[in-house]
Amino acid sequence: MSNEKVLENILKDIKEPKEQILKTGFEELDSILTEVENSSIITISGRPSMGKTAFALALLKNFCKQNKKCLYLSSRESEKLLLKRMLIQNSEIPFYKINESKLKKEEIEKLELAKNEISNWNFKIEYIESFELINIENVLEQLKPNYVFIEDIPLYMYDEDWILKELKNLAHKYGLIIFITASLSRRIEKRADRRPLLSDLKQTAMIEDISDVVMMLYREDYYDYNYGSEDNAEIIIVKNNFGGVYTFHLNFDPKFAKFSEMTKNYDF
Repeated sequence: MSNEKVLENILKDIKEPKEQILKTGFEELDSILTEVENSSIITISGRPSMGKTAFALALLKNFCKQNKKCLYLSSRESEKLLLKRMLIQNSEIPFYKINESKLKKEEIEKLELAKNEISNWNFKIEYIESFELINIENVLEQLKPNYVFIEDIPLYMYDEDWILKELKNLAHKYGLIIFITASLSRRIEKRADRRPLLSDLKQTAMIEDISDVVMMLYREDYYDYNYGSEDNAEIIIVKNNFGGVYTFHLNFDPKFAKFSEMTKNYDF
């Protein structure tokens, strides 16, 4: 195809934009990721307990509410524990109340409502001890998901090049978007400004290269318990093959490990 023809097609897409493929449920994030395509790899990274799993589950929830199918592959947490997290997020009943069984009648009713809602979502959670491509493909064939989440991808890095390339191949083959979570290096803790950088990714060379989008989570209250702010979580997009890089803000409530959209605050 000639350059002129390709340019004509590009101009046609600009004049007649197609429906946005990725709708995360977070308005500011969606406004930046308008061009994300199926077959994309999106990395969610942060220090331990910064909220990677909570953010991934928030995305899963938002996709399910759009009647999309999701597959969640976990190497750390069981199906039961992840479902419990989802129940707490959606009922907004704090962890300590559930763990200590200090529940009032109205709180039990909220849990029941949350359980009923989650039960209607089309998703599957699988615990995996190792990255076995054939097993994952079998699940993809059965479920045919729109989105796949893979937790703590560096744990499978006995052959990082092969695994990440295979993930990209799977995304292309099945026309889906894959989210992976990854931890960040401890060297962040030694800096005065602990906001993460792309170079802080563990196994950074391959994850950075294969990811179409890299988001990094940062919360000041993670380091300073006295820090008080409604918009206390920053989602820092440090790589975006489909547009600009910037930071936007969400509210994070540690009682429920829940992210919610609070303000519109762009930092270009």
